Amino acid sequence: MTFLATGFQESDRDVTGSLITCLDAIRSHPFFRNVKDESFRLLDLHSGDRILEVGCGTGQDAWILAGITGYDGLVAAIDPGMSMLREAQKGDPDSESHPRGTYPSFARMDGRSLGFGAGVFDAVREDRALQHIGEPERVVSEMFRVLKPGGRFVLFEPDWELFIIDHPMPDVTRRILNFWADQFMNGWIGRRLFRLCLDYGASEITVLPRTFTLHDLNTCDRIFGIRDTVSHARETGLISEDDSDQWISILKESDGSGRFFSSFTGYLITGKK
Repeated sequence: MTFLATGFQESDRDVTGSLITCLDAIRSHPFFRNVKDESFRLLDLHSGDRILEVGCGTGQDAWILAGITGYDGLVAAIDPGMSMLREAQKGDPDSESHPRGTYPSFARMDGRSLGFGAGVFDAVREDRALQHIGEPERVVSEMFRVLKPGGRFVLFEPDWELFIIDHPMPDVTRRILNFWADQFMNGWIGRRLFRLCLDYGASEITVLPRTFTLHDLNTCDRIFGIRDTVSHARETGLISEDDSDQWISILKESDGSGRFFSSFTGYLITGKK
């Protein structure tokens, strides 16, 4: 199974499809659906607008955006992974959220070097892609380069040190969760976004923290790969086999008694160029 914290950095190597399964689990969760819906509203899109979707993944968001911008608009959805783009191109063109004929334009592209001219987009959207990309400042710089003056941007990223799990073994828990955060290319990207946007020309910035809680171990594992993280931490020698077994066993007991608690925090950041 592909390790979720690092797998999206080279998604084409995921031969098991676990990354797509993870994205499906995220999209099906009410919290993430609500954040996505909120990001669409914050973009304030109109028919005929041109929008860039950076790190489109399996493309469902791009199809929805195409339904908003309509027949005269453009949704340019980019991703570096061909496996993701193949999934995205399948789409669901008969869905009510994207009427027939309103198709996104998908392209394989590195967000650090966008193949678009300056100031060609009315809006730019990015959702949890920067956590997996080296040199996120280059991506942010490129997003503002291709955005029109006065154009709106909406970004959503986690801060992985704000991912918590309640557990009576604090030292082991701290090592496991810090290990998880440190496996991401940019585990602190949530707290960095405000500064990066200011550095590259943003104005009227609003930062909206969004937190959800989980009381179900299996859902937490599907979205965040808890058991897999523990296995990787044990393999690196960060925790012992006894500690890992005990830590998981206690989580299962907490889950079985209805006492499991975890929370995740991400930041919606919006503004104008």
